[in-house]
Amino acid sequence: MHWLKPILLLALIAFPAQMAQMALSPADELLQEYAQRVRQDARVGEQVSLTDEMFSKMRETFKEYPAICSKPHIKAVSASSVPFGQEDWEAVAIAGRGMCYCTMIGNCRMWIYRIKNGKMHKIFQTEEAAAFGFVRSRSGTPLLIVWTRESAVEKFAVVYKLDYGEFLEAASWKEVYEYQDEHEEYRVHDTPKIYSTMPLGVFLPY
Repeated sequence: MHWLKPILLLALIAFPAQMAQMALSPADELLQEYAQRVRQDARVGEQVSLTDEMFSKMRETFKEYPAICSKPHIKAVSASSVPFGQEDWEAVAIAGRGMCYCTMIGNCRMWIYRIKNGKMHKIFQTEEAAAFGFVRSRSGTPLLIVWTRESAVEKFAVVYKLDYGEFLEAASWKEVYEYQDEHEEYRVHDTPKIYSTMPLGVFLPY
């Protein structure tokens, strides 16, 4: 079988894109399918009115606004219900917008509050949400997916699962939108290449 190595090397040189596809392991293929399904199925809930209580709870989580923030933009936030929960499970997602809550690259603050017995309890917070959405899970509470923009052609995705009363990281990957096409020319695609950032042995949440 010593003759096989030169043939494989020649194939990698002559057909790099095709060989890269062939080199996907079963775990890589599973992650590709999972990530693409999540991208297609992720949803946000219906818009809801931002109450004074919601705004006050959100405001308590950080000390001061950035210097670039002006007073008219302080309430540039939106609130939406969290979908796919059980009938007795209610939560609201609050997303910041504009210069008071977002970086120049477009990553923004967001919060999720569980509403129980008329009281709000924070179960998630991040400063790096370029986009987010929810998908159904087998547990009866939704999975949360947060995308962080790393560059114009790269995003980092994290899946959070509700555990011990808060959303905890369960899976992650990198999405690269600029790569070689069938003509071996680099261009930006609508569908990204997916690269795992998880340790070996981590199971994808469903």
